[in-house]
Amino acid sequence: MPNASNNYLNTQYIKQPPPFTYGTAAANVAQIRGFWGRSENIALQKNWMIKERFRFQLRAEALNAFNRHTFGGISTNPNSSTFGDVTSVTGNRTMQLGSRIDF
Repeated sequence: MPNASNNYLNTQYIKQPPPFTYGTAAANVAQIRGFWGRSENIALQKNWMIKERFRFQLRAEALNAFNRHTFGGISTNPNSSTFGDVTSVTGNRTMQLGSRIDF
């Protein structure tokens, strides 16, 4: 039995029709809309002047700073045991530091 916590579609309304008959659903169930994604990126930088000819820059970046996950991969095959379930999750926080010297 599929895990009810992953179920995105109400699968009792989408069934395979009996053999040699037409069903009432659309020809392509794969056009079901998935989830939208969001991601906030943050960057901070500080510049220091060293004498008159040199500049030192320190930079920090956080990609997907709030670590928001995006659900995806809804199984749309009515013959599959995972039909209607969310089968993947993407999104993780990435941080990086960088420095630069201009002369």
